Amino acid sequence: MAIPNTLSRRYDIDWLRVILFSLLIWFHFVAFQPDQAWIKNNWLTSQVMDVMHQWRLAALFVISGMGTAFAFRSRSWQNYLRGRFSRLLPPLLFVAFVLQFGLFQPLETTLKFFTIFPGIEAMPYGHLWFVYNLLIYSVVLLPLFIWLRKDPQNGLLNATKRLLQMPFGIGLILFPACILCLNGILFKPWVAGEVGMWWEFPRYLLYFAFGYILLCIPDDYFAALASLRWPISLLLPILVWCYSQRHSWTDMPNLIEGGWVLEGYPAVTLASSLMTLLQALHSWAWCLFLFAWAAVLLNQPSRWLHYLNNAIFASYVVHQPLIYTTVVLMAAWALPTGINITLGLIITSSACLLVYEIVRRARFMRTSFGVQLTPPMVQTAAQQNILSALFFHICTLILIVIMMWGLGTYWEFL
Repeated sequence: MAIPNTLSRRYDIDWLRVILFSLLIWFHFVAFQPDQAWIKNNWLTSQVMDVMHQWRLAALFVISGMGTAFAFRSRSWQNYLRGRFSRLLPPLLFVAFVLQFGLFQPLETTLKFFTIFPGIEAMPYGHLWFVYNLLIYSVVLLPLFIWLRKDPQNGLLNATKRLLQMPFGIGLILFPACILCLNGILFKPWVAGEVGMWWEFPRYLLYFAFGYILLCIPDDYFAALASLRWPISLLLPILVWCYSQRHSWTDMPNLIEGGWVLEGYPAVTLASSLMTLLQALHSWAWCLFLFAWAAVLLNQPSRWLHYLNNAIFASYVVHQPLIYTTVVLMAAWALPTGINITLGLIITSSACLLVYEIVRRARFMRTSFGVQLTPPMVQTAAQQNILSALFFHICTLILIVIMMWGLGTYWEFL
């Protein structure tokens, strides 16, 4: 087996997963506020969103790769694939065909699932594009996973070990960033990235692969994290400042988003190459900073962690419909935008956990929300009487109707 026995449960990775998905709720609630002028004029909020957008999803894909390393170490590849599809596909189908009204156009919705990069307006799975990409990555990279497990002394892992053993973690800092930079130079000039499509598709695949490979050699990886903790803490503020000053250094447009060739600019210039390198270093440095400090501060069990770790995927599945619903309902209160965001976040987060509490008791519907079956749930289901089961299934149906109303009303409300 390629992954050694020293790979035990890492609570810091679980905590980061919970924290990053929670930040996703904040990010989307702010992003979908009707008063976008307030967001743009609030310097701190706009800067935090701009910087966060460069690393929040990147870090989540790294964590997903690490989680895949845990899942694959003790399973056959057949069981691994069955687990991936049974966990990820039902929420995708639920969101596409129910919450996104795909049942009214079933053939068109199905065809869009197999359309390469359909565009942000045509994605049938909406905000679950992360799950859609994750499912594809899990299948596409399966031969790599099998090879790494079959041959623990392969050239890739040995080369990675040598990089991790470089002083101050410099190999872990620079080499992945260079690979990400190369991806940007090759693919970014031609078309702008859209939520995991176009040049962002291979970018996030790389982050996912990095997470998997690093957890194949955990002793070397965590030793390198410890050695780079303070260097990356000193480097990151410099990279953040450089990233925030990027507009004053060149007039070329779309150097972060991609697609500047469509504006008539050359595909590769010194400015575009340096900006692509800055973007890669900036986002990867954030990932390393989070993982390095989490390894010290968060690697401890907690009852809250166990609960939130079980609840977070279901919360992610429903958070965007609940955001739309909350924004529409709160419009009648006409609160100042800052107060509206704070109160709305509390309401949305509480609603996400309420949905989880209800859905996990609805035996025949929880899979569609991404609720993973646990031994306590099996015991609860065995003790549940018919009236109780019927009550929670009816409540789940009511919640689905409310979320569909929110999705359908939000764009008219704007």
